Amino acid sequence: MHTHLASQKLGNILQKRVFFSDGLEQQQGTIEEAYLHPTRGELLGFIIKPENKTAPLLLAINQLLLLKPVNTESQLAALSHIISLVEELGDGVMPYQEFLTAEVITEDGQYCGCIAEVYFCQEGLRTIYQLKTPGLRGLFSKPQFVEGSHSDFYSRRYHRLILAAGAPRFASLTEAVEGLQQTALAFVGDDYAGKNFQR
Repeated sequence: MHTHLASQKLGNILQKRVFFSDGLEQQQGTIEEAYLHPTRGELLGFIIKPENKTAPLLLAINQLLLLKPVNTESQLAALSHIISLVEELGDGVMPYQEFLTAEVITEDGQYCGCIAEVYFCQEGLRTIYQLKTPGLRGLFSKPQFVEGSHSDFYSRRYHRLILAAGAPRFASLTEAVEGLQQTALAFVGDDYAGKNFQR
């Protein structure tokens, strides 16, 4: 039996005050940016501005940051293992705000729209992209949703994302989350062969 995957809009958590641990003490800060991998469909980390420091910190995550205070020592200990300070997140990772408005097309050249928003599942941090047709045409078209992991190639130079052949497009976020839930096990042990990123 599958559990429901709760989703959240990535744009909604920017500028939120969060509590985190650097391994020694609990700190409070503000999320300034999020980082994702366009073709792997993963949310990977955040830029956080601590309240008691001038320089922002780049934090890698494997679980969503807590958006409320941690009250017990056991929770604080668990949080210190969830979040780790890193110098970089690896190749192919890009800022969420830079990824928005990227043009999306299929491998055979069909235009799908632009990235209007990114959602992520709180379990597993897998991403879902909301596509919207820009301009006047967008006023009469409904948004579509695709799983981030169904992308084959992203070009930073051309600000363009190529969808994999046969990538399903969903009419609602709920349907996309359900589709992501059904394919979640396929990612176990996946080395992401063929997932390309061009700077």
